[in-house]
Amino acid sequence: MDDRFSDQINSPAAQQLLWRHLSHWEDRPDPCPLRTDFFDRLREVGNWPRLSRLFALANGPGDGFGNGVRPGVEAVVGKGLAVRGTELRTQSEGGERLVAKLRGW
Repeated sequence: MDDRFSDQINSPAAQQLLWRHLSHWEDRPDPCPLRTDFFDRLREVGNWPRLSRLFALANGPGDGFGNGVRPGVEAVVGKGLAVRGTELRTQSEGGERLVAKLRGW
């Protein structure tokens, strides 16, 4: 299979920013040591940025009326052999919401 996706998702930068990471398919998703180190280094310089916020980027019509896409629903579902079980969802409000399940072989 094409390794480009794996190369991106397993890059040091991605491992620092992803909330959970898998080193191997059989592993349990956990924070990567690179992420832990990244946050340790942020603490060393005063927990920068001090006023971080959760935010989302909307790619909609820009008129305040929305685009008719409901939050938290399936947007893309993988049906091919290599991606069966992959699911991307539209963003829901609030933390700890499922937005993607990525599967592959």
